[in-house]
Formats: sequence, C-alpha cells, structure tokens
Amino acid sequence: MKKMSKKKKITLTVSLVVILAVVGGVLYYVLKPDEGSKVTLTKVTRGNITQKLETSGTVESANQSSFTVLQGTRVDEVFVRVGDKVEKGQLLATFDTSSISGMLGEKKKAYESAKKAYNNFVATASDSTDDLAEVSKQVKALEAEMKELQAVVDKQQGKASDSSTENETGNKLRKFLGLDNSNSLLGRISNLLGGNSASSSMVSKILSGESLSSFDISSLGAALGKTEEEQKLISDTLELAQLKAKQLVLQTQTSTSLESVYKLVYENAEKAYKEAEKTISLLENGWYAENDGIVREVNITAGAVYDGNKNAGSGKSPIDVSTLLGMISSGSTSDISSLISGLFSDATGGMVIEYYPFEVSFVVGKYDVSKVHMDQPAKITSVSGRELDGQIVYISPVATAESSINISSLLGSSGSSSGIEVRVSVPEPDESVIIGFDVDVSIDVETSENVLLVPMSALQYSADGKVHVFVYNESKKTITQKEIKTGLFNGESYEVLSGIEEGDVIVKSPMTTMKDGDRITVRTIEKGTANNAE
Repeated sequence: MKKMSKKKKITLTVSLVVILAVVGGVLYYVLKPDEGSKVTLTKVTRGNITQKLETSGTVESANQSSFTVLQGTRVDEVFVRVGDKVEKGQLLATFDTSSISGMLGEKKKAYESAKKAYNNFVATASDSTDDLAEVSKQVKALEAEMKELQAVVDKQQGKASDSSTENETGNKLRKFLGLDNSNSLLGRISNLLGGNSASSSMVSKILSGESLSSFDISSLGAALGKTEEEQKLISDTLELAQLKAKQLVLQTQTSTSLESVYKLVYENAEKAYKEAEKTISLLENGWYAENDGIVREVNITAGAVYDGNKNAGSGKSPIDVSTLLGMISSGSTSDISSLISGLFSDATGGMVIEYYPFEVSFVVGKYDVSKVHMDQPAKITSVSGRELDGQIVYISPVATAESSINISSLLGSSGSSSGIEVRVSVPEPDESVIIGFDVDVSIDVETSENVLLVPMSALQYSADGKVHVFVYNESKKTITQKEIKTGLFNGESYEVLSGIEEGDVIVKSPMTTMKDGDRITVRTIEKGTANNAE
C-alpha cells in the first residue's frame, strides 16, 4: 500500500477540522437555549404625579386705552413710538391747546340749547295730550253726525254722492291728512259746493285756520241750490277738516318718537360737552400712561396741528331733515342715534396703549370644564419658549362651538363639539406674547402623592379596552402579562391603582408580538419614573 504523502496528510487534517467546526456551529445554533428578545426593563416605583390640562389659546387685549385729541390742537412733543413698552406714569405726549380754547364754550352753549328745546317739547307735549283727547272726541262725534246727514242727502239725490272730483288743493289735503281718494274730505266738500275754484279757495283758507264763522255757508249753499241737510253737511265737513288738521298737529306734539329725538340730541350734546371738557384737560396736562403696557398706535406728529379730517377721516355732514323725519316714522332709532352721535363727535384717535395684563382665551370640553376653576394657576409658554405665570380670570357660563383642541380631547376624554370659553390672565407678558398669536397653556388639575408609577410606553391595550403590562420573572427569564387599573396621567407616566406592586420589574416598551410566558434577554434595567412624574 502506497503511503500518503506528508502534504496530503496536512490537507486532510485541515479539512476535517473545518468540517467539524461547521457541524459544531450548526448543532450549537440548532440546539442552543432560546434567550428571547432583548428588552429594556424598568422598576415600578412610588412618587407624586400631577395631571395637566394642556391646550393652546389666543392672546387677547384685556385693557386697551385710547388717547383722543381734538381737531386743531397743536402737538408739541411725542415721546413714544409704536411697539414701545411703557411704564405706569410715563409721559407720552404734550400739546398746545390755545387754539381750541373757545371750543368748550361752544359745546356748553349747544348743550344748554338742546336741553331747553327738549324741556319745552316735554312741557308742550303734556299740554297737548289733554287737547288731543278732546279733539279726538269731537272728531268722533262729528263723523257720526256726518254719517247720518250723508244718508239723508244720498236719499234726497236718489244716489250715492260722487266723490271722484279732485283738484290740486284736494290732493294736498288728502296727502296731509293721509286719506285715500274715496275718503278725501276736500273732494267731498268740493262736490257739495259744486267743485268750483271759489269753493276750493274758501276751503284752503279754512284749513289754514280761519274760523268757519267768517264764511256764510248757508247763503252760499242756498245760492247753489243746496238743501238744508247739504248745507249742514258742508259745514260739518269743513269743521272736520279743521279738527283733523289740529289733531295731526297735536299728535306730532305728543309723539314719543319725536320726544326721543329731542332727548337724543340733548343727551349727545351733554355727552359731547363733558367729553370735550375732559379731553381738553388731558391735553393741557399731557398724556401719561395709566399702567404698564405697550404702544399699539400713534397717530400724532410732533410739531404738527392735528387735522381730524386728514388723520382720522372724521368729516361731518349736515343733518338731512327729510332723512331724520323718515327715520322717526319708520322707527329706525338706532340709525338716528348714530347720525346724531356723529354730529357731536369731535375727538378722534391719537394714541392707543395696550395695558397689561393680557389674556389668553381658549375652549375646554364638557369633560374638562369641571377641572378648571376661578383663580386657578396656569403656565403660559410663548413662542420664544419662555414659561410665564398666569391665572384663570373668566369661565363662561354658556357653552359655544368649540374652536380649540386639547390633549384630553385627542385622548378621548372630551368628545364634545361644543365647549366653554376660559380666559387666563398674563400679568407680565414678554415681547413674544403678541396679541392675536397662539401660546401654549398648561394647567395643573389634580395631584396624587406617593403612588405607584409606570411609564406610558409600558402599557398595552387589548381589544376589550383592558390595560396590561409585562412583569419580568428574573429566575425564569420570562415575562408574565398582568392587567392593571390606571389613574392620573401627566403626559409621560400613569398612576397605577391595582395589578402590580412596588419593586416589580416590567418591560418598558413591549413589542406587539410579545405574549405571556415569553423568554427575554435583559438589555438594561432602569430605576423607574418617580423622578420625572411631576
């Protein structure tokens, strides 16, 4: 037998070693014990937890002040610009009021005149009320008498009287008395008297106030061939026309709408006088900031005479009497108020200051409204990231359409489509808290002390809504699924009411495929969540 060469022996030995190593590796991989997934564990510890209501709100002005200036005032100096922060008592601007010194006297005179006119109208209206009642009584009695006379005349003529004849005077009277063609008194008078120009002239004089005794109605009627009843009907018709004209005047004098206009003019004249007095006093002393705040508007220029029409568009138009009377008859008192108020308004905007505190407005749902209360502290985080102290100063008693979403709503604790408006005062805002912008709001609503805590990431939820965690068995290197009951939540950790105990070690972030009894490999064990539960 031929002996194997030394080289071949070495090659065969190496090959056997490699084969044995591969086989050994395969056998180890197949037969090695299952160590399970590598996970991070955390200990169940005790600590304090505070549940927060977190949302966003809009910054609003809570105390705006407008400094007004009268047209014709000379501006001496202006010490602030738009955007400047001001302190209480800081001088804002100074003025020369010598050019408007006579304005206050004119305002006072207008006010006294309007007051006198109103008092005179009220006195006249009181007297006219009694007269109107008497005249209305006479009109009613005369109309009844004329109805009987008309029946007699119609019977004498064998037909109903034709009241279609009209003339220019008749049209004017009809419009004045508010009568239609069929009831025109002057038309009936003209018919009874023959409808000639002489009768129309006579009627016009009577309506202007001339006494009926000045006219010989009987002789005129007899000359025209009128019966005694027709003559009486003519006389009564003319008397009725006079009474209705007087009734119309008295109704105007006792009109509550007209009285309200007189009163409106008087009240606005008084208001304009008092406001002008206050405005001139402020201008003479200079403008000073009433509180800490920020300058929003500056509409005056140092060294310039303030022109209200140019700077603020405060032009006035004279009263249109026909428009005013039309408003009275239609009952448009709000339009009248605006018109009259504008006539007496002289002061226009010169500077606007937004005083602190600002307010942040937001909406909470029906499940969260019970968690907030008046004077409750709040934290405001501005766009710069600075955290500011705030306090709840308003909770609306009426629900409105919800316009904001908070974290509780997203987690399902508030599903209402309506909510309650809440406002938080921010007494010391910085430059990043800007009116109209949103800021974050955080309110501590409930605190539990010395309770079991677990991180939110350790929880698993089953289809039936139950909450579970996986507890680690160190001796077996396995995990056990346990149901727990949770309490408060602070955005990171949950309070545990039952199901596990202090010192238990649980899987911090379990995979969805994990199940009861699985083996695991420990990557690390954290100390717990007590230190970051607040």
